[in-house]
Amino acid sequence: MRLRLAPSWAISPEDPRWPRFVNNHAWALVRLQKRGALRKLADGTYAPGASRAAPADISDPCLPVRDDAPLPAWARRLVLSASRTNALLSGAPAFPEVYRRALWHACGGRCAVTGLPFRETSVGQGAARRPFAPSLDRIDPTLPYALDNCRLVLQAVNFALNAFGDEVFLEIARAAVQDDAARTPPRRRKTRRTQPRALEL
Repeated sequence: MRLRLAPSWAISPEDPRWPRFVNNHAWALVRLQKRGALRKLADGTYAPGASRAAPADISDPCLPVRDDAPLPAWARRLVLSASRTNALLSGAPAFPEVYRRALWHACGGRCAVTGLPFRETSVGQGAARRPFAPSLDRIDPTLPYALDNCRLVLQAVNFALNAFGDEVFLEIARAAVQDDAARTPPRRRKTRRTQPRALEL
């Protein structure tokens, strides 16, 4: 097999690069076997194998708010932040924990705008690295944090809402979905070989 592949790479056993070529070829075989793409039948003989499925995406679920347990750390941070902001507003009361629990139950652990589940997944290297984490959004930013003026949304969504508002965010989101659907080609079904052909290496 290596001798048959060599002309394609303009290399021969006399070439000083030959040992490296042999080593790379050997490692390629190891990787293909590890992935399940090749099965070794005998020395120098391989057959195609069923490729292993890609590992499932492991998300970091956000700790839920439970009535029979203290608030998780992320929820306590949001309560403190909301209370501090309210304290800066004249006459605004603190934001109690009971409001946080009520908002969690109202959204069912999902973003009130997108419906996506909250996660603690870290993304990127910036200061804000948790785009899927829960964030407390004021529906009317001119009013203090209150039960009837708040909703739980993704942190990334809250950034956009704070800067531009619901209408702009939804317009961009809808356009992105439509454009992505138009650009994505339809999937084709892959046919499997019932009798794999052996490869002589």
